Amino acid sequence: MSEPFGSERPSTAVSTWLTGEGGDALGALVRELHAVNGRLWALEDAVRDPALPPEAVRDHKRSIDAANLERHAAIARIDGEVDAAFGPQRAPDDPRAVLDSQSVGAMVDRLSVIALKIAVFRDDVARASAQRARAALVERCLDRVIDALRRGDGVAQSFDEGKRYGTRSSSMRTGRWSE
Repeated sequence: MSEPFGSERPSTAVSTWLTGEGGDALGALVRELHAVNGRLWALEDAVRDPALPPEAVRDHKRSIDAANLERHAAIARIDGEVDAAFGPQRAPDDPRAVLDSQSVGAMVDRLSVIALKIAVFRDDVARASAQRARAALVERCLDRVIDALRRGDGVAQSFDEGKRYGTRSSSMRTGRWSE
């Protein structure tokens, strides 16, 4: 995949940021994330085959776990590039801070997955249209956050997935969530 969103283009502000302020390193990370999401999609489709032998299901599940680790690492690297590009921001408790429930990397991930869905649903006009509408909402949130970061009114966030693929987390052993 040469373009992160195929023929589906993010909004103008997002496109400008990805190719301008974010620089080549960020664009490469976005393309990497989209490639990982494409691999995950294919693996998850393959593992649902009812004819797949149990050993192959096990192997596919392990591959899915490994790809998810790659995905989470790519999202974290995008967030690191964002932090480096925009510098210090407001504290979360500052009333002037622009808050969002997701990091920039997580929003870019969401747009990547939506772009994959649009490609899959291309022959189903209603489903593809619904995904385009969802992408527009995510893009508006991302535009708002990027504008806030440009002004210094954002809140630096980093993506951290609580799951630790391949290991049992302390929450699974104790039944409690831990920081």
